[in-house]
Amino acid sequence: MVEPNPDGYDAKYLGGHPAYTPEKDCRIFVKPEFVEISGELNLKIRYEKIKDIGTVSSQNTHLADLAGFGAFGLLPQHHKYMGLTIEDDGVGRTLVFEVKGWLWDEMDVTVHDHPVLQAHIYNCMTRVKRAIFLHRTELLSGQSIRPTSTVS
Repeated sequence: MVEPNPDGYDAKYLGGHPAYTPEKDCRIFVKPEFVEISGELNLKIRYEKIKDIGTVSSQNTHLADLAGFGAFGLLPQHHKYMGLTIEDDGVGRTLVFEVKGWLWDEMDVTVHDHPVLQAHIYNCMTRVKRAIFLHRTELLSGQSIRPTSTVS
């Protein structure tokens, strides 16, 4: 798998959270414990707060709520963008980004065709959630369930 770009990824925040005004240029970094969104947004989103990441388009009916946030409702319907669904005070919100260089135009993108940034965020998210699950299971059972290595 290709390593995430340490210089980050140029993007534009298009909307999805009422506390942040849309149409903000930003840079997205994949860090070991969180996703950093620099620029005017200046966010650090821990992986345990990320509920989903995927490709969204302005055609998606569940994105109707985003139409009021900036230009997202006005974008061409056949374009696809990165959607990062987070939990914010018990409410799920999908932050929508146009990642520069990854504007899919009338292309059928399947789960196997995730761009590099989405794949890295997804892998980090599942790694952190797996570690949390193992830790909680160990606490409840009182014993380690992690694989042990044997030395002969």
